[in-house]
Amino acid sequence: MSGAITWENLLKWDYAPLEDAYQEVSRRQMALEQAGDTCHATVFAFADEGEAADVLRDLVHDYRNRADRLEALLTDMMMALNHAAEEVEKVAEEALRLDAQAVVEGFAISGAVRVSSTSAVSKSTDMSRPYNEGDAVALDSRRREFESDAQALQDRAQDIADRLVRAMSNIEQDKPSSAASMSADSFIPRSNVAIVDAMKELPAAQVRAYWESLDAGRQQHLIREFPEIVGNLSGIPFPVRVKANERTAQNYIDRIKREHPNLESEIASIEAELDKRDSRITREEITSSNEDAEHRLEELKEIRANLRVAEGIAAGDQAILFDPDNDRIIMASGDISFSASDEKSSPPDHAAIFVPGTGTTMESFANGITSFGDGLVTALDRSGQDAVVFTIKDGPWSTWVGDGANSVESEMAERADKVQRLAEDMLLEDYGEATEYVGIGHSAGETKLSISEAQGVVYDENISGGGSYVGNFWVADPRAEYTHIQYRGDAINILDGFGYRTPHKLTEFENVIIPVEDEGMFGAHTKISEGYETNREGIEQIADEIED
Repeated sequence: MSGAITWENLLKWDYAPLEDAYQEVSRRQMALEQAGDTCHATVFAFADEGEAADVLRDLVHDYRNRADRLEALLTDMMMALNHAAEEVEKVAEEALRLDAQAVVEGFAISGAVRVSSTSAVSKSTDMSRPYNEGDAVALDSRRREFESDAQALQDRAQDIADRLVRAMSNIEQDKPSSAASMSADSFIPRSNVAIVDAMKELPAAQVRAYWESLDAGRQQHLIREFPEIVGNLSGIPFPVRVKANERTAQNYIDRIKREHPNLESEIASIEAELDKRDSRITREEITSSNEDAEHRLEELKEIRANLRVAEGIAAGDQAILFDPDNDRIIMASGDISFSASDEKSSPPDHAAIFVPGTGTTMESFANGITSFGDGLVTALDRSGQDAVVFTIKDGPWSTWVGDGANSVESEMAERADKVQRLAEDMLLEDYGEATEYVGIGHSAGETKLSISEAQGVVYDENISGGGSYVGNFWVADPRAEYTHIQYRGDAINILDGFGYRTPHKLTEFENVIIPVEDEGMFGAHTKISEGYETNREGIEQIADEIED
């Protein structure tokens, strides 16, 4: 691509023209799809024989093939434009955040890439004391950090532009991708397996474009045949994922009832066996025997929790991710039926991610952990605000020790990646600029949430509900709002004295302490994440912060 992208250019990047182009190409792709299908049907409508009929059939075949090829090229264009639009949106938001952070600290980013620290020196040096060389070293280190981060964003921006140019060049040269050709061919029977396999290899934004390039009948076939893939694949529209996961949940219910027709009896039998071990068995035998039985009991209880969650989903609970065998689930509260292509539907006023804390398991979802999101949606609705809240536990979550230990930042960062992916999926719903994006973290959930922010997710609001710590690399976004809300006496405050960067003591967070009768330190800590019946004050306080 000719001409380097300057920092000033990057701050002005706008994804809207790319989205407008995507919508126009999508309309044309659909028209060509219909034309190709019409040609295909017309060929088989000819009953006449003879030279004239053969010529006419050949002519229609030619038109059909040309329509299919153009349809494939337009599908490639849709994928390229949507991917570019999503990447432009993300990198532009990150650039604006970084630029705002630099200004707050007295730096200026310009050109390709130069960071000035002159104002930072005058702002950060205490003139009442002698010059300290350490101050200059620290300032220069921070300047180089900004320079490195800005350069990385410029490199990403250049890569986005170059990839779009290459994609358009292939289209101009009449070189459709194999995936697009497969989905566009109206003559050769298309394999649903091959289409699903192709989608699994695409980035989320391209999955969205590819899905929207398929006709409605094909989409319904894929939902019926591969619900476990469609329901959990980033890029598939949320309402479609909910529909697919209803089928996945029912399939899971059917499987468990076949494999464990008497699940409750199995559990009760092992519990009874553990209660009445024969006292004559040696200590070693008791240990070995008990370990096996307890392990089996734990497995069965996990299956029971999965089954209860599946029954709820099959009955109408909304899941945009349900993979019980891999301990993965994301549940939605509120109306998620919005579609950017439907002019009659309206985007929500607020789209929130709720990241729960340590010890969250599938049992937590069976026992109503989504009641927090449900309560928040209800509280906002009473104020005339529409909201959707996504409660996430994508894989094994926080623990007290071992894998997933909440005290180990690298373990929290690994789980923060899943939060980041959900945030990127939310952007694909194209809610629009009027929708406010909110992150809410309870306990160690705030650690994951804040690390996802440090990894590039942009939230309009970051709300710590009894949050633990934010991580060493977290820096506040000057354009965002930060609030720490807790009940009085929350046990999480113990962390303040152990060197953690806790929202409770960070000046970037506004602190809101809810006075309550004595709940006990740990009762006060868990209360803030509960549903409306037991956590009315907390939910209403969080709703007030979101509304402001």
